[in-house]
Amino acid sequence: MSTIKIGIDLGTTNSSVAVIQQNEVQILKNTAGEDSTPSVVYADRNGNIVVGSRAKRIMNNSKENLQNSKSEIKRLMGTAETVSFPNLNKKMLPEEISAEILKTLRGDVKRKYPDMLLNAAIITVPAYFSTVQSEATKRAGSLAGFNQIVLLQEPIAAAIAYGFLNQKNENWLVYDLGGGTFDVALVASRDEALTVLAHAGDNFLGGKDFDSAIIQGLILPSLADKGIVLDKETHTQVFSYLKDLAESAKIELTVNDRTTIDIDTQVNQTSIQHSIEISRADLLKSCQYLLNKTVDLCKKTISDAKVDPTTVKKIVLVGGPTQMPILQSFLEDSLRIQIDGGLDPLTVVAKGAAMFGNQTMMTCATKEENIDLSNTLCQLEVNYNPVSSDDEQTVTGKVVSFTEASLPYSIQFVSSDGAFTSEEILIRNGKFILTLPTGKKGTHYWIYVKDARCELFHLLLEERPVDGDINFEELARLTEGLISSDLKLITNNASLKALQNNALINMALLTEETSRIKPSLTKADLNRYLEFENYNRA
Repeated sequence: MSTIKIGIDLGTTNSSVAVIQQNEVQILKNTAGEDSTPSVVYADRNGNIVVGSRAKRIMNNSKENLQNSKSEIKRLMGTAETVSFPNLNKKMLPEEISAEILKTLRGDVKRKYPDMLLNAAIITVPAYFSTVQSEATKRAGSLAGFNQIVLLQEPIAAAIAYGFLNQKNENWLVYDLGGGTFDVALVASRDEALTVLAHAGDNFLGGKDFDSAIIQGLILPSLADKGIVLDKETHTQVFSYLKDLAESAKIELTVNDRTTIDIDTQVNQTSIQHSIEISRADLLKSCQYLLNKTVDLCKKTISDAKVDPTTVKKIVLVGGPTQMPILQSFLEDSLRIQIDGGLDPLTVVAKGAAMFGNQTMMTCATKEENIDLSNTLCQLEVNYNPVSSDDEQTVTGKVVSFTEASLPYSIQFVSSDGAFTSEEILIRNGKFILTLPTGKKGTHYWIYVKDARCELFHLLLEERPVDGDINFEELARLTEGLISSDLKLITNNASLKALQNNALINMALLTEETSRIKPSLTKADLNRYLEFENYNRA
């Protein structure tokens, strides 16, 4: 068996992909020659989807472009919120949009290495991601064409890239400042195992806030001294122009001690030409309150982990803004911990993911040409049998038919609220049985059916309750907008054909209805249940 060769950092602002070639890690450049790809998706008038720098450039060109664009989709992962794309005449789920970014990164790999197996990848997620958010990321990977997706926490990936696997019994602080978010995690090496002991963050603190601080603390006061007063709500385009200048100045100050901001624009048909010279000291003064926020979160993380601060050996840096010298000096002075910024902070997570993948066995098919997802259809019959306990229910079912060369091998149920993920239950002789928590009303379960090669089946789900009729109109109403599927109402059963390898059912509703109709199992039902369970155990 081969190992997984692809590592992907699916970021809020930027994403990148790394591969293992001849036991070396390579960061792959995109079609624009960049090491990282902006996580921006745009749909043009012809219905084409554009991802990356071009999408980022044109999204703010007009109101129409903005309505057909989406950035920072990672913040919506795990929610049922949809994003409308008028040019596509449809709404997309967060995982569908993320899948477009992953498809682009996967395409970069295929273009560079056309013979590489593209059916497995390590995809990184924040340490704070819930089960629901993680499962949404897996669905995005599946939609992008990956059949085996292994999730890896971003701070662990960064630590691996910095050589943490070679350390014994050490604590490191991973400081991750991106374009729009900040995360910090304390990772520990104990007996050759890596663990996140504690983490904290701010989803609305990033490089963009440093740009705004330059505008508010340096540019606007300098313009006001010249009698020029600007308002963000009134002068939207001017502020967008100033933001670009502020970002450029911030980047320039990573290399030089001083820089000049040259302003040449018009406000209300009045020309503005003004130059502002700023230093690193000026930048620190304007942004110190933001740096203080990150330091406070670092101290909180160390405290939550209940470790002595003197045992934290180093701080490793992730994210473009961490390249600022004022930030690195401020952290060392405030935390008294050595800084290690020796790797490219924009690609370090993807590198760590690829390194982890190189030690992870590929369990899915080893020949991509053997995979034909268009024909992997699996039809299930699922029965919901209320048990005596109010907080549990028994689910039994069988495979009615399937169109694939390999047999359905396992089934897994994952609740939408992240409270429950079942084991992968083996399907024996086409049958399965498991116990699920009842959950609150409105709880849904994703169903995954895999074959022995870890390939997912498209599902056609037949729901047949124990007794009586189910209010399928209510089921249709509750599931509308949550899945990309067609719901057809049929007498005494509902056929739910879920696209892209997933089926979503409202388990809580069905349990409530069947419990009302038949509050307890009959002796015959109990015998059938025991026979079924004993059969599967055998």
